[in-house]
Amino acid sequence: MNRRQKTSLIIAAIIAGILIFLRSGVGVYINAIWFSKLGYLSVYTKSLTAKWAFFLGGFLVSALFLYINGWFALRAAPQRIVLTLDDVSISIPKLIKLQKALVALAAFFVGLIFAGAISTRWLQILAFFERQPFGATDPVFGKDIGFYVFSLPVYVLGTTWLMWLFILAFGLSAVIYFLGGSFLSRLKELRAVAKAHLSILAALTLLVLAGRFWLERFQLLYSRTGAVFGAGYADIHAKLPAYWIMVIATLVIVVGILLAITRRGWKIVVAGTALFVLMLVLAVGIYPSLVQKLVVEPNELEKEKPYIAHNIRLTRLAYGLESVEEKGFDPSGSITYNDLLKYQSTVRNMRLWDWRPLHATYSQLQEIRLYYDFHDVDVDRYMFGNDYRQVMLSARELNYDQIPAQARTWVNLHLKYTHGYGVVMNPVNLVTEEGLPYFFIKDIPPVVTVDIELDQPAIYYGEETTEYALVKTATEEFDYPVGERNKFTTYTGSGGVKIGSLLRRLAFAYEFGSAKLILTSYITGDSRIMYHRTISERIRTVAPFLLYENDPYVVIVNGRLFWIEDGYTTSNTFPYSEPYQNKFNYIRNSVKVVVDAYNGDVSFYIADPKDPIIRAYAAIFPKLFKPLSELPDEFKRHLRYPVGLFSVQTSMYATYHMRDPQTFYNREDVWQIPREVYAGAEQPMEPYYVLMQLPGESEGEYILMLPFTPKEKDNMIAWIAARCDPPNYGQMFAYMLPKQRLVYGPRQIEARIDQDPDISRLLTLWSQRGSQVIRGNLLAIPIDSVLLYVEPVYLRAENGQLPELKRVIVAYKNRIVMRETLDLALQDAIGTTEVAAQPPREVGEAAPSGAVIAPQGTAELAAEAMQYYEEAMRRLRNGDWAGYGEQLEKLRAVLEELVKQTRSE
Repeated sequence: MNRRQKTSLIIAAIIAGILIFLRSGVGVYINAIWFSKLGYLSVYTKSLTAKWAFFLGGFLVSALFLYINGWFALRAAPQRIVLTLDDVSISIPKLIKLQKALVALAAFFVGLIFAGAISTRWLQILAFFERQPFGATDPVFGKDIGFYVFSLPVYVLGTTWLMWLFILAFGLSAVIYFLGGSFLSRLKELRAVAKAHLSILAALTLLVLAGRFWLERFQLLYSRTGAVFGAGYADIHAKLPAYWIMVIATLVIVVGILLAITRRGWKIVVAGTALFVLMLVLAVGIYPSLVQKLVVEPNELEKEKPYIAHNIRLTRLAYGLESVEEKGFDPSGSITYNDLLKYQSTVRNMRLWDWRPLHATYSQLQEIRLYYDFHDVDVDRYMFGNDYRQVMLSARELNYDQIPAQARTWVNLHLKYTHGYGVVMNPVNLVTEEGLPYFFIKDIPPVVTVDIELDQPAIYYGEETTEYALVKTATEEFDYPVGERNKFTTYTGSGGVKIGSLLRRLAFAYEFGSAKLILTSYITGDSRIMYHRTISERIRTVAPFLLYENDPYVVIVNGRLFWIEDGYTTSNTFPYSEPYQNKFNYIRNSVKVVVDAYNGDVSFYIADPKDPIIRAYAAIFPKLFKPLSELPDEFKRHLRYPVGLFSVQTSMYATYHMRDPQTFYNREDVWQIPREVYAGAEQPMEPYYVLMQLPGESEGEYILMLPFTPKEKDNMIAWIAARCDPPNYGQMFAYMLPKQRLVYGPRQIEARIDQDPDISRLLTLWSQRGSQVIRGNLLAIPIDSVLLYVEPVYLRAENGQLPELKRVIVAYKNRIVMRETLDLALQDAIGTTEVAAQPPREVGEAAPSGAVIAPQGTAELAAEAMQYYEEAMRRLRNGDWAGYGEQLEKLRAVLEELVKQTRSE
């Protein structure tokens, strides 16, 4: 390589270094001002400092250790390198310098690899220094669980790093000695130096290996070889002594290797190595396997019983199942229609709207413009005066993908279309005469018909805000459509970071790859740029070490919109705890996150201060987390037990409700999540929120619940509920049903619905007339000492996207009925002539399906019957078979009520 080539190479390296520095430097700058705006700069600087500190520390130690060993080997090897080319020996002294360069290069790249591996575990190392006790110990070694969660992973990391470092140093030195001819040298001193050097490295490697054997004793508590997860009989009685033997044997071999340094030959080293391998195979491999097959398997229950008990206890502890209070629930009682008056909070909040067809209905009725979108539909509860109601709501967000292609200019995407607008809300049980949701909040600007304020409906931060936005610019933003025209606005909040200076415009232009941020004249000294705007990205950028629900839900508080998300702490090193889907074996819902939809402010609240992991994180980042007591009461009323955690817990509880080791071993009482039918397809039943009175309670409350059935059976065996309202938030109850009597489960109810001739006839008629029948969520609703099933039925035109709620199915004891309204279905299912008084209707309510209908006289019923008959005939003449069947069903319901009243008279 000539001088010009060397110069070009150096210049290219410098340019590459500058580009890398610019890229990383701009990223650091952009993140720093973003974190600073949110008040979390210390979180960013600490995490960045820790990553770089561990990276540089790992790199320097690894690279220097390798280079020093390689350099020493080069110095100790003969100073003359000989190459053989075409049987001609050529002496090349300059290759010594090349060897040193190669050693340095190898040390450099290995150091980078080791440093990268260590820096990615920065949080684990910091948590080690801030470790917290769990207050519970493992049953084998008596160590606090915190040792396994915080300390053991770091010890394993450290020993793994040292072992590979010593092995690579040994290999590098051995290669240098071999190529340098040290092993074949006639000079005894050269051979002795090489032997001493390699022996010391081998001894260091084995010394670390002895430490790993010592740590492996604790990792037996994650064993999968026994009857359950965790150390079993063979692990404790065979592998544990074997690891002790290997620790002692390894230390003896280390001593032997060091003694062999002063002796001639390698016999002691070779013999010690052979003995070590033999003991490893016999003690750790063969002996435990023999104990498992010859001692444990013929007497497995007897031998494994205490270890099964350990697994049950610690799994229940790890998933929070020990706090589940078990109660009996016998649904063999009876109830009259008038009895429902005592349970109006339950009856008036029976959810008739499944979120999936409701999402389609929202899209058709309330998106207003093609660029608006409802990401999903949330379930929540609100207090309207003294009326506690369960509602469904969704935020109307701006979907950038739905903006027409010709309008997708840079100005429109980033300066004009900056935010969504408003929410849609409807109660879960009210339906208009057309089978559509009865809205509490609708339209743009929001039309509110209940006692709730919505003063600031703009959504700058949401689930679909994927583009960066520039606000407070020289041009106004699109606010919302008004007829054929649009209303414009200027942002007045505190969200975003200032972008007015030239330095920041250059930095953001480089970060987002757009020179328009420099060239545009719309940016002023007051302009701000909003980025990381989606809720999931925003909270993960601040705290990426938490696991999140991935389902933020919008709430209205004090006239403003906010998002609430649930955060989890997890671990996969909890001893004896059964892993969930091989992801983790410990979980807590330790954090509630609140995000302002207008300003983008993010607040993290500790929801479970007893969790040692979140306490460790709070010690690492003291300015990140706030106590839940600082969360205003208006938000606490909307906290809910998360579906994600509940799903994990119910999945584990299906097996771990059994606490007797023998029953657990025999799998005598394993449960499963029942199956239901949705839109003609069978699927696992999902947990669902309901507002109801728990057995023995006098007031309705918001709960999350799910039934259970025995494994491979369809009858209901239990149901579990988690309370969401303060001050009882987080309490869980498992209601056990009698095992000696059949209680219909969801799948059996679905089968009975399919087999009912009247129901199947009408559903078939609708399907044959070009409409799609959608059977929504089947909900099991416990009331007093009975169990009701409620399933809504929707009808959607074959080429339409507007599902309408047409019928409600109610199952009670051995009766299954399908009627036009929930009230009629309840009356017919319960089978009483007593009719309760109708509660006051909401403003603008047009005979909603969820309301309790007031009694009518005989003359009124006869007139209504004639009206349905005439309408049925009209539709028949027009060939409207679906409408004809619908009117006949209405006529039937009126005639049945007429017969009941006639008999009662």
